[in-house]
Amino acid sequence: MLIGVMNDPRIDIFKEIDWIATNGFDFIELTVEPPGTYYNQLEAKKVREAIERAGLDIVGHTFFALPIGSPVEGIRRAACWELEQCIEFLGEVGAKLVNVHLDGGTQLISEKKIIELNLASLAELIEKAKNLGMSLMVEHFRGPFARPEPLAKLFSALPELGFHLDVAHANLFSSTNRTFVFLEKFSDRLMHVHFSDNFGGTQDLHLPVGAGNIRWKDIIKALKKVGYQGKITLEVFSEYRQYLIESKKIVEQLWQEVKI
Repeated sequence: MLIGVMNDPRIDIFKEIDWIATNGFDFIELTVEPPGTYYNQLEAKKVREAIERAGLDIVGHTFFALPIGSPVEGIRRAACWELEQCIEFLGEVGAKLVNVHLDGGTQLISEKKIIELNLASLAELIEKAKNLGMSLMVEHFRGPFARPEPLAKLFSALPELGFHLDVAHANLFSSTNRTFVFLEKFSDRLMHVHFSDNFGGTQDLHLPVGAGNIRWKDIIKALKKVGYQGKITLEVFSEYRQYLIESKKIVEQLWQEVKI
């Protein structure tokens, strides 16, 4: 199990790389998004060299707000084009694994149509990633994709699509944390995991591990049961970076303590 950090796009990327390496994390999850780390704001060669000098591995994270499920075809196409640029940039930086955020749509669009639109976009994005020697995974959040059944339709239609589990997202829009059912159904597609905390409801708070109501011992036990030994990103955003360091210590301790 490896623990990494997502860079804060409001902070200079080279300072972030240095901080992540200096504090003993294994990798950076490089998020390509405004205000400061979009693909057209950075030089891929310089970023790659800095990551290599720091001795970090890398996971790619694309801008969450691009509407790949828009019913307006011009907007959906533009979102796909932007994501293709993000994927290409992350490939140049050295990422072999990259995520895309599913678009939960709006109340006026049927669930069937939302799934169809996301599928059309993902089919194109998988080809883009594959041509660059990269694997594409989807991160769930809201709308139909807060539930396992719509996710299952995506994985059934796209055999090469990976699953990006966000434990905090699984704790939202539900009376129970859906991590357990997601792992039961999609562990064979699991490629990456996000950890942060919240109190359920609808607010994705990105709190430090242990600061919300997520049962972390149970989460880690479930991950161990399905044999997950891959990368875990701490997606914790705070002015006080010590929260990231403490979250790392908590996860490492629990990973040692929890038995299956």
